[in-house]
Amino acid sequence: MPLRALPTGVVVLTCFAAAPTGPARSDDAGGSAAPEISLPAGALPSREEFGGLLRSDPVRAFEMVLRRYKEESVRGYTCVMRKRERAGGTLGDPEEVDVAFRDDPFSVFMAWRGPVKLGKPVRTLYVRGENQGMIRVKTRFLVLNFHPDGPESRAAARYSIEDFGFYNTTLRTLRAWKAARDEGRLRAEYLGRRPVAECGDRVCHVIRRTCDPPEVDTFSLADRGVVDPATRPDDAFTSVTLMFDAETWFQVGSEQRDAADRVVGEYYFRDVKLNPSFRPDQFTPAALR
Repeated sequence: MPLRALPTGVVVLTCFAAAPTGPARSDDAGGSAAPEISLPAGALPSREEFGGLLRSDPVRAFEMVLRRYKEESVRGYTCVMRKRERAGGTLGDPEEVDVAFRDDPFSVFMAWRGPVKLGKPVRTLYVRGENQGMIRVKTRFLVLNFHPDGPESRAAARYSIEDFGFYNTTLRTLRAWKAARDEGRLRAEYLGRRPVAECGDRVCHVIRRTCDPPEVDTFSLADRGVVDPATRPDDAFTSVTLMFDAETWFQVGSEQRDAADRVVGEYYFRDVKLNPSFRPDQFTPAALR
């Protein structure tokens, strides 16, 4: 969830939802209003069968990912997120971020690794229902507050922090691929299993979709309709490559590229620890110090 400094010197928030987890909900603090979805009943595929399902019916495979996440009672996790994305037509530098996520109450804490430039975030904290629904952002000298659905966030962000987490990431994937399937334009290729260095050498199922016409993701899962890529050509992608951890089925890698094979966004997650014992102050303002 990086920050960019506007020409005026005002720092604005950009959020990523790809470790995007926990079903999207709504509350009085302005939480995501994305509706729940109905998931198919029946036995989950085995780990060996999951790859075959990705090959033959990726939409159903994604539904199984969501079902397994719920049935295994994932309450939270820690991980390292690596991301790089294009913003305003310019590809940013790679970033590494330590992440702590809790499902209930929905909470996201991030701490950036390495040297941090002036005006960029050092840490961020968002707990749904607290701080008047605002995200706390600590830079080197200031603690600032931003509304997750405000104009500043939407102007600078590709994704809303309200949709953070592995569950919501795959929910977004499911919706996009299902829409493509229902419209007769789903072109996907299962690329097999392989270790992915960016995901800590975890063995992953890799699958790629070609997007024709190009697509642009909505900022929020709660947004209705689709985005016309002609209005945001720098955000439009023509291919999406996804990596699903072969053991957990989490969507731990995502690469979006445009027609010239340039990076639009790359997001990877490694060192995932499920249901950890968080520090008492992990999701409090004290964690920003």
